Amino acid sequence: MSRIACLANSYKPGGRCIAGIDINTNQWIRPVPNNINRAITSQRIIDGREPEILDVLEIPVEDHGPDEGCQPENRLLKRGRWKRIGRLKPKGILKYCEDDNVILHNHKDRVPPDKFSKKPKCKWKSLQLIHSKSVCFYRNP
Repeated sequence: MSRIACLANSYKPGGRCIAGIDINTNQWIRPVPNNINRAITSQRIIDGREPEILDVLEIPVEDHGPDEGCQPENRLLKRGRWKRIGRLKPKGILKYCEDDNVILHNHKDRVPPDKFSKKPKCKWKSLQLIHSKSVCFYRNP
């Protein structure tokens, strides 16, 4: 079982993508089933509702998973029920943030695949939580 602070619950073809940070190891975990599109389906329903951001979840996962070439956070789901065991306060996520000015390996809008081939697998990441005191978003038409 892994205990994660849920930080992502998004739509994907065939279901959902749920991810969070393991509260014991501070490592990202993305539970994935062994299906073609890696979409989470009915497993995500706990006591009649979906996991919410900041929920602390107990999820049965393996220590490994299909990295899909760049997603070392993936962990195969094991059989078993998901449990909601608590909730973080918003300030509680600060300890999981990185103080980094580079998001996902570069300053671009995507990560070129060769970035991964130049790094050891233990340095790959496809999920990141950044703490920034000043952020500027703009639209480039």
